[in-house]
Parts: sequence; structure tokens; C-alpha cells
Amino acid sequence: PSEILIQSHFHERHLESFERAVRDEMVYPCFCSRKEVVEGLASAPHGPMTVYTGRCRGLRADEWPAYDRPTLAWRFKLNPSDPTQDFVVARTAAPGALASWSPREGFAPAYQWACAVDDYDGRYTLLVRAFDLLDSAAQQRGIQSWLASNANAPVRHPAVFHTALIVNDDSSRLEKRTKGVTLAELIARGLTEKTIIEKFESTFHIDRYQFAPGAIFGEDRRQMTLSELGF
Repeated sequence: PSEILIQSHFHERHLESFERAVRDEMVYPCFCSRKEVVEGLASAPHGPMTVYTGRCRGLRADEWPAYDRPTLAWRFKLNPSDPTQDFVVARTAAPGALASWSPREGFAPAYQWACAVDDYDGRYTLLVRAFDLLDSAAQQRGIQSWLASNANAPVRHPAVFHTALIVNDDSSRLEKRTKGVTLAELIARGLTEKTIIEKFESTFHIDRYQFAPGAIFGEDRRQMTLSELGF
């Protein structure tokens, strides 16, 4: 039988691995405001991932600037020799008085950190996600490579299959308040569960059960509208 896992139940594991990353200097606090980050991106080349200026990498604790915001972002060193791809993996309470502060206070893992740790611990062979998370694969694999190295274990990345992202007919994203797309609403319109599954299966043009270990692959199209699916 399948097992339902609740991500928040693994909070202590997320925190423990984060504290180890702090000790190993694989993560560092970023004091940049949202405005400063956006300004730093203004002249950055367009690439698969957000480019960061690296302005906070390498700061010692005694060099930390004055900081009056309640929470603090922490960035992971995806490439130890290149700060431009450093990305946020967690937030904590702001330092305040350095003598009494630790990164444990107010720790909240970002999506990339929690998923990377969970997938590493779960030893999964295949993950299924939508194409809007394609860029997450490289970031999460960077975290998993560090976890494996830290544990003196071989790196085994799961394969990741990306499905087309289903959007409204105007290409806007579906949201919780979008009407008419929940399973209950579709069934109320006369569709059966079998019919709904068949509509999604009809969009696949490859054998989705054949994959190589560690492969990153997906459907032919990255996005499909509700009308194209027949909804």
C-alpha cells in the first residue's frame, strides 16, 4: 500500500541538515532587501535560473550589516567558485544580538531545501512534477550532492519526469479559487474518473514508464490549456 507523507513532519530533519550546512559554510545569510536583489538582476543575462550578485557571500559574522527586518534569508552555494547561482533555501529569525542568536531560531525551510532533503532520504527513483518546476532540478540536485558528500555516500539522483502545466484558456495559472476544475466539480458536470484519466493519458506521446536513472525528461509540451484537454 502507498504511504502518505506529510512534509512538515520532517521539520527536525530539515533543520538538522540546515544546521550542518551552516557549520560547513555551504549556506550563508543574505541581508539583501527584495529591492536590492531586483536591482542586481536588472542587467543580468537571462538564464535557466535566477542570477544573484553574490554580495553577501563571504561576509564574516563581524561584517554583517545593520539589519532591521524580522526574518533573514539563507543562500546555498550551488557552485563554490561562482556566487551567481546561489539560491535561497531557508529563512530564520533575524540575528539581533549575535551572542544569543542561532540559525535554529525561526527556521523555515524553502521548497527547494525541504524537497531536496526529503527526496534524498526517500531514495526515490522517479519524481513527477509539472514543467514550471524544471529549473528546480539543478538546485535540488546540488543540495543532494552535498548531502551525499557529507555522508560519504554515492550520489544517486532520482529521474524527474515533467508533465505539461495545465492553465486557463488565457494561459493564466490555475488557483484554488478557479471554478470548475476540482474533481468533485468535474464529476458533477458528468465526467467520470475514468474519462478524466483518459483525457490526461491522451496527451502523452512517449512511454512514460520507461526512464533512465537520473534522467530529466517530460512531455512534448510544457503547457496545455483546459480546452485542449477537453475540460
